[in-house]
Amino acid sequence: MSEIQPNQQLELNPNATAQKIEALLRRTGPLTQSNPKRALELAREAARLAGENAPSSLEHRKVLGRALIAQGKALLELDAYDQAIPCYISALECFNPAVDSHETAEALLGLGSGMMIMGSYPEALQYLMRALSAFQNLKNQSGEAAVRVKLGKLYLLLGEAEKALPHLETALDLAQYLTDLKLEAPVQIYLSQAFSECGRHQNAVQAGLRGVEIYQNLGIHRGEVEALNTLGEVYFRRNEFGLALNFFHLSADVAKKFDKRLELARAHRKIGIIHLSMGNISAAVEALQSALTIASEINAQYELMECHHALAQAYKKTENYPKALEAYENYIAVYQIVYNEEKDRRLKTLEVIHEVENARKDAEIYQLKNVALQKEIEERKKAQAALERLATQDSLTGIANRRYFLEIASRLIEQACRYHRPVSLVMIDVDHFKEMNDTFGHKTGDKVLIQITRSMQAVLRKVDILGRYGGDEFVILLPETTPEGARRMTERLKQAVAQQPVTAGGVSIPITLSIGLASNVKEPDLSLDELLQRADRALYDSKMNGRDRITFYE
Repeated sequence: MSEIQPNQQLELNPNATAQKIEALLRRTGPLTQSNPKRALELAREAARLAGENAPSSLEHRKVLGRALIAQGKALLELDAYDQAIPCYISALECFNPAVDSHETAEALLGLGSGMMIMGSYPEALQYLMRALSAFQNLKNQSGEAAVRVKLGKLYLLLGEAEKALPHLETALDLAQYLTDLKLEAPVQIYLSQAFSECGRHQNAVQAGLRGVEIYQNLGIHRGEVEALNTLGEVYFRRNEFGLALNFFHLSADVAKKFDKRLELARAHRKIGIIHLSMGNISAAVEALQSALTIASEINAQYELMECHHALAQAYKKTENYPKALEAYENYIAVYQIVYNEEKDRRLKTLEVIHEVENARKDAEIYQLKNVALQKEIEERKKAQAALERLATQDSLTGIANRRYFLEIASRLIEQACRYHRPVSLVMIDVDHFKEMNDTFGHKTGDKVLIQITRSMQAVLRKVDILGRYGGDEFVILLPETTPEGARRMTERLKQAVAQQPVTAGGVSIPITLSIGLASNVKEPDLSLDELLQRADRALYDSKMNGRDRITFYE
């Protein structure tokens, strides 16, 4: 049968159109992984036909929803979460959960996957758990296994390998029972990562090798490269550099053979990092330069950023400081591009989600045709917005409250640990704040806290996280910041606050700060709790040594 081409003229006969839509949707499945761009074309054509030619009915909406799910799957394969998430949200609107439970479960799985790629981990966990429950109620073992794979990956991203293992082991049992090798392959890769992080080296190697074997037999070369990279990481984690190099070289060979240029750049970068760890600086520079060239040719910004950073470290070890500075400046420049692009991408995704949600709510309100009910809905929206503000913001200063700061900081520190990035944590105490309260009253004390907050916000970067830890104590997380950078930043904070005294009862009240700093630079695996304890100890030393000073934890 010849393949149906998108945009070709189709007659409006309902039965013929329905058959063409079904044919298009059947073709998207096998193509989703092997040729996601083509799968996306077919899914979009199916959605167009469902929207334009099918009768407006529940069955029509269900077909449209299935086409939107097919679009979402292809978009996720292309890492286009910003387009995939709205597809899944719109698909959910097409189904009746009580009747179309399988389709609803598929849409929930897609939403959870998209939110995970976007980095919205709490929302991802919520959708994935709903999908898991739906597939279990349907007794759909394939769907349950697919969700558990995603849950395993999510817990790995959160740095909780022990929580990932039960989901992945259950997914493996289901995949083997179903003899579904395409499902088993990624399970083995994630199991290899989880075992490695839990210190079960032999299990990690066995799972990784099984993943390589399956991907080779299936002829899925991108998966084969990923599996080889995972084995390289397993050995690198144990400082078995020779074996790690072997697997990354194999990965590079496969990527080069099948023209997987992004994977080739990544493999060369990993080879360079291992040589750097072994002290083979010239070999490291050669591999990193090769990775940099490939990444530049394909405009892979994230790889460019990581290559520049690794090169800066290599040149620094050879005391070639001009080259090291140049590489680090290049790293900062690309980092800003990557950060800004990803920030814009996430904001646009959230805007689209908001628009879709608003459209749905507006349609519901219109259908109600009841002013009293509409008013109740609006009041609920305001109450929900108020609750969300209370849950995340400090009511006095408007910055992150303690709970919300800890939630954000925990996620960022886990990412810094996973990618070996520098991060610093600052704890601040307002000197003699109790005396201010006792002398001038609590209103003046509140005024002081608000003034300090505004002064600090004027100095901090957009990526820095400022929170009120309690009373007159503030806490700041400084991503991508070394101890030296943190010290310079806190000096500017002290100066900005000191230049803005508060006036009460005709008296100018000078404000000084005691500050404690901690960093993960020398110990990249430090947790949030450990950084908080160290910064708090440094803050205590600042206060004991006369206040109005900065102390770094040693």
